[in-house]
Amino acid sequence: MTLDNSALDVAVVNDLADIDTLAHLFKYDSIHGRLKESFKVEGNKIVFENGKVILFGYATFLAV
Repeated sequence: MTLDNSALDVAVVNDLADIDTLAHLFKYDSIHGRLKESFKVEGNKIVFENGKVILFGYATFLAV
């Protein structure tokens, strides 16, 4: 995953599902297994311990 790769950053995920569902899917992905990194939900963001932030819930890219 890109959390381990300093050359890549995920900035925005364009998904209209609620943030709690997306956080659950991040933590318990069925393809990659359970996420080892800790994170917390803050509003429409998932904030990781390493400071990376991923924004969710924008209907269009222009809304970002």
